[in-house]
Parts: sequence; C-alpha cells; structure tokens
Amino acid sequence: MGEHLTARVRSSMFSAILYIYATLVRSALADWLSTIVQNVALTVTAFVIAFTLSWSIASVIIASFPLLIGASITEQLFLKGFGGNYSHSYSRATAVAREAIVNIRTVAEFSVENQISIRFASELNRPNKQAFLRGHNSGFGYGVSQLFAFCSYAPGLRYASVLIKQNKSNFGDIMKSSMVLIITALAVAETLALTPDIVKGSQAFGSVFGIFHRRTSIEPNDSTLKVVSEIKGDIEFRNISFKYSMRPDVTIFEDLNLKCQPGRV
Repeated sequence: MGEHLTARVRSSMFSAILYIYATLVRSALADWLSTIVQNVALTVTAFVIAFTLSWSIASVIIASFPLLIGASITEQLFLKGFGGNYSHSYSRATAVAREAIVNIRTVAEFSVENQISIRFASELNRPNKQAFLRGHNSGFGYGVSQLFAFCSYAPGLRYASVLIKQNKSNFGDIMKSSMVLIITALAVAETLALTPDIVKGSQAFGSVFGIFHRRTSIEPNDSTLKVVSEIKGDIEFRNISFKYSMRPDVTIFEDLNLKCQPGRV
C-alpha cells in the first residue's frame, strides 16, 4: 500500500513540475518570442524612417535612448510590482488565521479567542510597516522614472527648435522622426523588461531536456538484480513527545512508545 501511494505521489509531483516547465516554454515560444520579433522589426523600420526624414534630429534622439529606455524599464518594473511582493509578508498572519479556523473547536473549548486575535494583530504590524515603506519607495521610483523620461525629450526638442529656426528642416519631418524614435525606445524597453522571463524560459528548456536525457541509476531491466517477492518490517516509535503549535502549553503525547508488528493492525 505504501509503495503504491509513494509511486502515485511521485507521479503527481512529476506531472506538476512538467506542467510548470511546459507553461514557461510555451510562454517563451509564443508570447515573448513574438514580442521580440515584433519589436526588432519595429526598431529597424523606425530607424530607416527617422534617418530618412531628418538624420540630424534622429542622431540626437538616439543619443538619449539609454535615459529613455532606462526610465521606461523602471516604470514597467514598478507597475508590475517591483516595489515588493506582499504575499510572503502576510504568510505568518495567514498561518495564524488558518490554524485558528481549522482548530476552531479547540480554540473555543480553551477560550483562547483573545490570544489568537492579539497574535494575529501582532503578525500584521511588520507587513504594515513594510507596505508603508514600499509604497513610498515605489512612488519615489515611479516619479524619478517619469522625470528621466521627460528630461530625455528635452535635448531633441531643443535641437529641433534650432533646426526649424535655421530652416534646415521643417516641423512635420522633425515631429515624425521624433515620435517614431520615441515609440521605438518604448518598444525596446518592453523587450528588455522581458529579459527575466526569457531567462526563466531558457532555464526551463534546459531542465526539461535534462529530464528527458537523464539515465536512471537503477536499471529496471537488469537481470542481475534481486527480486524481492515479500517484504516484512516492524514499525517502532520511542519516546515520542508532541504539542500543537497553537497550544505549546498543552501536551498531547509525552514519552510515547509504540510498536507495530508486521501483519497486525
């Protein structure tokens, strides 16, 4: 019985792992790869259009690409939750509430509702402080990213006014060239923001093929292996002590000794 249960659990775990890896591989091939191809084509086309319309203003805007791309990546990271993941912070408070709900009869029997409430509130103090700090940090980071984004427009627009004043270019060509390159910079930032996901997909590729090519250390078809037709064993517990985590002052087992012989219940 235990052998079949172990095999079933291992099979379920293996299926779950393959499902996670398959999801990462599918995302890498379908979503991320299509986005990369689209943005690469957009970049090449935009450069051709921008340099054809006004090569001088295009050169100035391309020089400010690092600032604009960095600001866009920072903005996307903060919007995706780069400021912090709160699930781990609330895990202890969630565990307290879950244990209290599961053992609600025990909690009511020993009249420890107030203690549970106090402990739950105390576990929320630290996440509350972290959320306060992360909120301010996220707001500051988002504001700085917006500052860099708008500052990156300044050199191009300033130089555009000089070109128009000197009649070296017209307003329409300058605006077309500028907008094409700005949109391209945002597309490049979107592609670079996908780098962590692409790395995960690449690691999933290696893990999946590693599982397929792995050779087992126990060969099932080896004729020299000894086949065991019957297994017997004794189960023995010695000096077992147990207490619930919610009630550390209440002892459930103290120095318990138990022996189970084969073939007996």
